[in-house]
Amino acid sequence: ADIRRYQPDFTWDGGATGDLAFLVQRADETVGVVLVRDQGDSVARVVLDYVTPRFRDFSPGEFVWRRSHVLRDHGFRTVVTPERMVAPYYGRLGFRPLGNGAFELEL
Repeated sequence: ADIRRYQPDFTWDGGATGDLAFLVQRADETVGVVLVRDQGDSVARVVLDYVTPRFRDFSPGEFVWRRSHVLRDHGFRTVVTPERMVAPYYGRLGFRPLGNGAFELEL
């Protein structure tokens, strides 16, 4: 229910080629999950960017989008977010708005 609140269009089958799932951990606790789809041309399309309520202080997003190199290590150069995300925080992390509700970040 919490995921649907922020990403009402979220769907995922988990078996498609090019789909990647990442858990965001703090010590021994899972604090979030990021699901991306390889759109080709080195573009990762975010399917889900979810953080548990207790960790919504932007530090998981800061780590995933600014400090971690995991997406770059998978060959991605650009990240594009969903268009219909409720209360997106991406502008605060250096993403630029695309004008359709989505944001983009060059890695």
